[in-house]
Amino acid sequence: MPLLHKLLPAPADATDEEALKQRLFVYAQRTLGKAEVAIFDGGFKLKAMQAANVPRFVVRQATNCVFRRNFLPQREQNQGRPAEYGAPVRPLARVYDGKQIEATRPMKS
Repeated sequence: MPLLHKLLPAPADATDEEALKQRLFVYAQRTLGKAEVAIFDGGFKLKAMQAANVPRFVVRQATNCVFRRNFLPQREQNQGRPAEYGAPVRPLARVYDGKQIEATRPMKS
């Protein structure tokens, strides 16, 4: 069960949102316990948290987000252009243009 540990207020004269986010990342790095996880809303980017070396975190994403596998799919018979990106992974099912788009099945369960 998540419990709120601390609200980190912005200084009254703060105008730079990225600087405030970096301040929050530094605070999370220093104070996060071994059994704790930092929880962030959708305004925070995964790449920024990985770059800031936040050890454990959860980020709420949009319901229509799509990720990609971190490996390239196998080429079939060496035909066509080689893939540049991994296969898409959709964590949640959704409806688009009246059609149901299913969630991607997990590789392991």
